[in-house]
Amino acid sequence: MPIWSSSDEYLPQTNVSPTQLHDLLACWNQLAKLSLPLLDDLLDVSGRLGLSNMALVQMLPSDGTARYRVVGRNLVRLLGKDPTGAKIDQVYQGSILHDVCAALNLVSLNLEPTYYSRRFQILHLIFGYRRLLLPIRRLSGTTEILVAIYPEQGLSVARDWKTALSTSEQIALADEERRWADVQ
Repeated sequence: MPIWSSSDEYLPQTNVSPTQLHDLLACWNQLAKLSLPLLDDLLDVSGRLGLSNMALVQMLPSDGTARYRVVGRNLVRLLGKDPTGAKIDQVYQGSILHDVCAALNLVSLNLEPTYYSRRFQILHLIFGYRRLLLPIRRLSGTTEILVAIYPEQGLSVARDWKTALSTSEQIALADEERRWADVQ
């Protein structure tokens, strides 16, 4: 049994789940027939359902990064802090930072949605989420990215994954100490 593993993949947009993501993508597709949807139009058509699971990200081309403009309360609970106003590199590190930046840049450059699944296994616990990234226009004419994330498999608050991660780190540290003791 691995202490830590993860898998991630971009998925086709034909089987988007859960229903909230499917419906949001359907609204975006309907509006996108004319042009890149305005945020207000998308939120009006979608009935503003799921705002708690959404974040609005502003791309910052001047320094090649992005900033969270607003973050829904369920995502704040999932992260364990409110990243509103923070740059992406202030929220994530390492490979996760790289993955998040790559996904945002892909959507920003192509102006097409992406649908993504990520799973983590920490000890015997499996956590995961589904993520939909949608390019949108603001009334000011700027393009931003609407991020919708729906956790699955027992992942809802930061305490869930942080406790499991802390336990796995303690096990790894004890294993490392045991291996060093064996060579003495």
